[in-house]
Amino acid sequence: MSKTFPFAYPHEGAILRGELHLPEVPAPVDGFPLVLLAHGLGALQQWSHRTAAVFTDAGLAALTVDYRGFGHSDGELRQQAEPWRIVHDLRAALDHVVLDDRIDGSRIGVWGTSFGGGLAIVTAAVDRRVKVLFLQVPVASGGGLMKAITPPDVFEALGNALDVDRVCIASGKPPARYPQTSTDPADGALAQDEGTYSWMTAEAAATTPHWVNELTFQTIDRLIEFEPGDYLPRFAPRPVMLMVVEGDEINPEQYAIDALEKTDGPKKLLRLVGGGHYSVYREHFDAVSSAARDWFTEHLLSGAQP
Repeated sequence: MSKTFPFAYPHEGAILRGELHLPEVPAPVDGFPLVLLAHGLGALQQWSHRTAAVFTDAGLAALTVDYRGFGHSDGELRQQAEPWRIVHDLRAALDHVVLDDRIDGSRIGVWGTSFGGGLAIVTAAVDRRVKVLFLQVPVASGGGLMKAITPPDVFEALGNALDVDRVCIASGKPPARYPQTSTDPADGALAQDEGTYSWMTAEAAATTPHWVNELTFQTIDRLIEFEPGDYLPRFAPRPVMLMVVEGDEINPEQYAIDALEKTDGPKKLLRLVGGGHYSVYREHFDAVSSAARDWFTEHLLSGAQP
């Protein structure tokens, strides 16, 4: 069980909003260790609450936030994911949460899943306060991901269309927008696979009726230029654990494995078989969340004072 508190903080002209999750027990003298959670593309912070609850049950605090332009967070340009700006926003979240006496700013971990895994890599690599990192099915190469799931001729046409959209925006026109997910090709959704559609719509129906099934077209451009795997070696010698699903149909696992192999220091690789990308939120959830819990407690709770 946990106690949940609204969390809001200003950064670069916007108020970013989320929730701080604390264990039911009184805070230790030095405060609880904290895990910052970074969710997937187009998702909302509530979709990570189940994982946050696993952490608080183990004596860890957890912080979940909506990205700029999504959910309850401000952002003038709605539904556009800007990876580097989100990284800066996540670091600002740490700046503000450590002002809370219930949080021990010397014991911080970062957890990231899918697109949020890429954000977690960069955030942790450049922020020396982060002591431990856990990644599940992360985006390690945005360009590699798009090339892997898009036929070469379609990828070239996609690039041309993105260039046209950029020029239109420069001329004063609004950015093009498409549904994030749909199984009807006529909708022109950015993700047309059944796995993405079933998981996202189910999560929205269960927890977040305010979820918006839309992304700007330029989000794809931002994803293509995002190469977070290049930053993972910079996290060394701090400990990192990587969890992948063999045959991941959304994020090809080899990009993340290659990045891990180039990273020195304590590291661990967990390979799951079967179920696909979204199995980490379904049939593999207990295995994955308990592995993350154990990784964080090993590196953030060991030797802590009551």
